Amino acid sequence: DIDLKKKFKKSISKKIFIITFSLIFVVLIFSMLFQSLLFDDFYLNIKVKSLINETNKFSKIYSYQVNDNHILNEALFRFEQQTNSKVAIFSLDGKVNFLPNFENTAYDFKTFSYYCSELLNDEELLYRVLNNGNTESRIFVNEITNSTRIGVLTPISLNSKNDAILISVASMQQIEEASSV
Repeated sequence: DIDLKKKFKKSISKKIFIITFSLIFVVLIFSMLFQSLLFDDFYLNIKVKSLINETNKFSKIYSYQVNDNHILNEALFRFEQQTNSKVAIFSLDGKVNFLPNFENTAYDFKTFSYYCSELLNDEELLYRVLNNGNTESRIFVNEITNSTRIGVLTPISLNSKNDAILISVASMQQIEEASSV
């Protein structure tokens, strides 16, 4: 009778252990799948919304306020630091009006120029930005480096209404930046 009780206790404890271990394992697997499938999209949406908000704020603050190029360049530089992006202001004909201190490599400048020219050559995108006064975003994937970038265009008024375009290009660095979200 005592042996039967010990066996029964051992079998119950084994069953409880197996059930608990299985549940924890299933929850862990589900969590990993959820993160791998949905985290990139979630992070991308947060990053795009944040960059759109910051470019809108910058445009509102500095529209018609550009009397000193040095002040604008400093503001653009601070914007880059705060948003972890590269930024430039272009005239409507695609010429660079303002580009903050670009001290990175020639490759970085060439890559930034490529993204900006792709944005500026998209007539439909420019129409929505300039005629509707909307801020628009676009996602790029660089096939060479397999990196994802976000491009945001917003109209900015330097001397007259919507006479320039503010372009911000940010990279996707999920692990480093997501910890701060």
